[in-house]
Amino acid sequence: MGAKSSKSKEKNNPKSGGGAADLPQPPAAAAIDPRFPLTARDKFSLVKSWKNVARNLEPTGKEMMIKLLNDNPDLKQYFPKFKDKSAEQLRSDEDFEEMALAHITAYDQAIQDSDNVDQLIKNLHGVGRRHKALPGFQEDYLARMEKCLVFALKSVLGDAYTDNMERIYQIWISWTTEQMREGFRS
Repeated sequence: MGAKSSKSKEKNNPKSGGGAADLPQPPAAAAIDPRFPLTARDKFSLVKSWKNVARNLEPTGKEMMIKLLNDNPDLKQYFPKFKDKSAEQLRSDEDFEEMALAHITAYDQAIQDSDNVDQLIKNLHGVGRRHKALPGFQEDYLARMEKCLVFALKSVLGDAYTDNMERIYQIWISWTTEQMREGFRS
């Protein structure tokens, strides 16, 4: 009398697996703004992966900018202070580090703003407009950064830069570049 059977205890114990239908379901994932180029799952993977990049923002920015300058000597005119320095000299140059960090921060901010697409687009358009103000700067120069960022991401992420992450980053980087280009054209 008054004692519950063990079967009754199992039904009410969520750890036992019984009564699962009675447990509240987790909330559905928030809808992704249709202007954002990734699915919810891909966006989650991007943000998670970027945490590793964010811990290494300075070296990632340096490698990205070194690649940009090495692959595009015509762009060195926009960085006269660094045009005659080797990659090793650039890696230890504090002014170069500051400049590289400023450039990679635009992408870092884009990740941080990924839940607020209005703000994200506004910021990326602003990057494009700032580059338009540089004398002689051409819109297609913005796209040159894409492969440099991919190179730097591969370097910093190593084995974590999987085929799937490459696909996600390619979509995201292309989209961010297009947003910058729209800002440049405005």
